[in-house]
Amino acid sequence: MDKVKIGKITSRQLVIIVILLCLLLDIMIMFFLIWPQYRGMVSEISNLRDLEERYRNNVKVAKELVKLAGKSYETEAELQKTVIQLPESDDVASLMSEMSVLMTDSGLELTSVSPELPAELEEYYNINVNTNMSGTYFNLLDFLYKLENMPRVIRVKQVIISSGESGFPELNITVKFSSYFKPITQYEKNS
Repeated sequence: MDKVKIGKITSRQLVIIVILLCLLLDIMIMFFLIWPQYRGMVSEISNLRDLEERYRNNVKVAKELVKLAGKSYETEAELQKTVIQLPESDDVASLMSEMSVLMTDSGLELTSVSPELPAELEEYYNINVNTNMSGTYFNLLDFLYKLENMPRVIRVKQVIISSGESGFPELNITVKFSSYFKPITQYEKNS
């Protein structure tokens, strides 16, 4: 065996020291250069996965928006239908004009009309109207059919039929109905 002398290093010891220094250098390179890059790559991979997930979610949202955009036309059509059914004013004159046309087209003769003042309900107003007319039973059926098919919302509350002055088939007819409309400012409550 070789004796270790201070100041003199044998070639075998020198080889071992060089190998240990190379290993130490490799460990330092690994620790200071490669390991931070590896951690950075893992972080970037995680960020990339998050971006992919957000991309997939954005694609889903975009598809839903496209579907909703297609449905917006249907919604607009429904809104327009509602505006016709439930007008935004209490235009009694136009309502009476529409009713007069229906009565005339049905062969009824209008005797009297008495609309009441608008009454506030939950989210809309109501106008009750009493009409007296004369005609035959079949004229009345035609009128009620046409009334039912009006685009505007009309609710028939009462129909009273009595014999006319000239007797059968002439009838005196009283129809009480309601029409509805959206609130307008002149009828809103004062706060």
